[in-house]
Amino acid sequence: LGIIPHTKNLPSVGKKHQNKSYSKKSNPIHFDFNKGKLRKKNTLINFQEVENIDAYCSLYTNINLLSSDSSIRSVVIAAADAGEGKSTTSVLLARAASMLGKKVLLVDVDLRKPRVHEYLGLRNKTGLTNFITDNISLDQIIQKSEHEKLYIISAGSKPPSPTRIISSQKMKSLMAKLQKDFDLVIYDTPPLMGFSDAKIITPFSDGLVFVVGLGNTHRGRVEQTINDLQMSNLSILGIVANGVKKENDSSNYTKYYNNYGD
Repeated sequence: LGIIPHTKNLPSVGKKHQNKSYSKKSNPIHFDFNKGKLRKKNTLINFQEVENIDAYCSLYTNINLLSSDSSIRSVVIAAADAGEGKSTTSVLLARAASMLGKKVLLVDVDLRKPRVHEYLGLRNKTGLTNFITDNISLDQIIQKSEHEKLYIISAGSKPPSPTRIISSQKMKSLMAKLQKDFDLVIYDTPPLMGFSDAKIITPFSDGLVFVVGLGNTHRGRVEQTINDLQMSNLSILGIVANGVKKENDSSNYTKYYNNYGD
């Protein structure tokens, strides 16, 4: 589906960020679209915004071209492990689509370790969990970003059983409503290795986009996850190769991942 260039100033994706760190509390990292930088605490990190936004615009276009009958209006972003870049993919894909004039909603479905609100510098006091469990309106959880046509639903309070929230009838009804109200709804989900959340909600979307962080991902885990997805008979829209270094020939990665399509 897309090849995302490697950017030195994005949070690194590697083994140190995978399963072990998934349960740990991390420092907030904020993305400043205007300055094209990621901010960790008070430290500004240079970020090549234009280059990456172009890549995500291409990704959005490629996703749309997958359907000839009707436009794709909801996608689930998933990865095998933590640290693959799925959350940054979700955020930047949402930003790219809104730049192209689409009314976009980004929903943080990672109720265990939410990151979307951190990347966008938003509050997370009330969000998805609160809507499902409490008697509050949808308007109370949808946040408007500083960018036109881009809206966000954060994860909200941490629930004792995230899977129960995700698999509830109210969640299914919410997804159906959001798909009617927005041009594109993007769901950022927990890692597929060990968590079923992405598999639970994918049937109620237009399909799943699988993010692979190249250079750091264990091939066996990627193969295992893709085989598992295929056995689940879910709609897999395609693979995003994240973190491709400029000096590498992108055709090598294309050839590498073509083996998974059969």
